[in-house]
Amino acid sequence: MNVEHLGDVWDRLRAAPVAEVGAALLSSALMCALLGVVVGVAVVVMRRRVRAGDPVGRTGGDERALAGTAIAVGAVWFVDLVMRGYVLDLSATTAWWQFAVAPAAAGASLCVFALALRTSGTRARVTPGVVARRTWRSYGPTGSVIGSFGALLVGAGVVTVAFGAASTHSQAGSSDRIALGIPNTDLDPIVVTFPGWTYGLPFLLALGTLTLATILALRRNAVRPFRDGVSLDDERARRRRISTGVVMVATAGVLLGLAGLLRMAQSAAAGSMTVSGDGMPPMTYAIASPYGELLVFGGVVASVMQIAVSAMLTALVVDAAWAQWGLVGRPAPAGALG
Repeated sequence: MNVEHLGDVWDRLRAAPVAEVGAALLSSALMCALLGVVVGVAVVVMRRRVRAGDPVGRTGGDERALAGTAIAVGAVWFVDLVMRGYVLDLSATTAWWQFAVAPAAAGASLCVFALALRTSGTRARVTPGVVARRTWRSYGPTGSVIGSFGALLVGAGVVTVAFGAASTHSQAGSSDRIALGIPNTDLDPIVVTFPGWTYGLPFLLALGTLTLATILALRRNAVRPFRDGVSLDDERARRRRISTGVVMVATAGVLLGLAGLLRMAQSAAAGSMTVSGDGMPPMTYAIASPYGELLVFGGVVASVMQIAVSAMLTALVVDAAWAQWGLVGRPAPAGALG
């Protein structure tokens, strides 16, 4: 790209209405991710300033590992997005894996995190709270958080099945197209790319794997032995924070995949088409996009999802880093985990 082309792009951006420029920027997943990073950092800074007088404990090794899990999910999704969109030419390839990348990365990262949780250092003195049977819900997040995550899984599954049912098969036999009719004409339907079963089935499989990995991480966090020198209340609070972070990472994986599905579906919501040829003047025809308004709205929701996920993962990482680096040079509190 030469300097003259960049200048031309800049001139067109300056001449375009602000609303159009904003819509164009939000249609880019990379721009949404960048905006989410800014939002996530701002949220952590404001929260830390409000709680500046509160005692801050050093981040434990488990919490740092969870922050690393958030980095892994964001990095895998970002690399896949850049490689498919800007580096590799996949125009002749059906990238069936693209919506399953984020939930699969979240599931794999949470499995590694669960297996890496420290299990040494059991209590020397047994208390009733310790001998009670613990499950994945013992120190999990609140019921509303678990319920919201479950509703998100169900919603993502319903949307995926609906898209798959509306899709049509391409000449190669893959279910990754949709036929859009042109009303009141004898023209053949237009066939465009759509998130059908070819994309949906890998996504559903990744969601199932992610769900199992989330339960494994929550259970591992709950049943591992308690440690000497740490009060029961402090340990419970720490485990609840870790469980909440686990659900945040899992939610991020689901939302990133679902946002990708919605963006691809939005691209099929074409409103019109111009046809010319055989010496005839150009004619513009309306295209009948099934539930076109909903598909366009879904694209807007996808941008919000990507901003929210990027902000959530950034906040998880920055908050852990702030807690750790904020105490450099000061001794860690007695009994700190990690």
